[in-house]
Amino acid sequence: MREEIKKDDKAADEMEKYLADLREMKALVDRHEEKPVVEYWDFISWGLLIMAGTLLHARYFSGDLNRGLLAVWLPVFLVGGLVETFAWLYLVRRMETPLSLRRNLRFYLAAMVILIALIFILYFVIHLEGPVAGILLLLLTILMTLVALATYMALFVETVIVLISGIILCIIDPPGTPPLLASGIIAGLSFIALGIHSRILEKRNSGNAGSR
Repeated sequence: MREEIKKDDKAADEMEKYLADLREMKALVDRHEEKPVVEYWDFISWGLLIMAGTLLHARYFSGDLNRGLLAVWLPVFLVGGLVETFAWLYLVRRMETPLSLRRNLRFYLAAMVILIALIFILYFVIHLEGPVAGILLLLLTILMTLVALATYMALFVETVIVLISGIILCIIDPPGTPPLLASGIIAGLSFIALGIHSRILEKRNSGNAGSR
């Protein structure tokens, strides 16, 4: 009787060890799937550029949208594009990830299509009457969702916060320049939060992988 109990206990211990190994393997696979597709400081750079552009536009071109687009936002996006390119090349070199990797190709193609569509949408949105500030934040959540899907699921926290902010601004639809200023600041802070959060997740995942 005792021998049977010992055999059962041994079988239970082996089963528990087997399940623990499966859970560990699943955790390793999940961490392997969650990798950055751009450097964390790229998000922070975009956040600072967006906030700077918002403040400059509100200060000098609040009543002249077309001049503001040329004098403020065109340089902002040109500088941001250069930073984006450098950050992308730096990440490819640091991670030693081939550009032809299917995961990367899916993300870059999706990002290109979404960005082109958003540029046209933004052009028409900013010339329409209505909850423009809220719509801008809702459009931003599309990009943030793409980033969260391609990198870290935890980044949905920032995405949901921006989504809720955009919905609130659409419902309230306050008049004047302040809501546009608020949307720019929220967008800039959200990019900075994405950068900091991405860096924390990257270090945590690399640290867990190294400890094993």
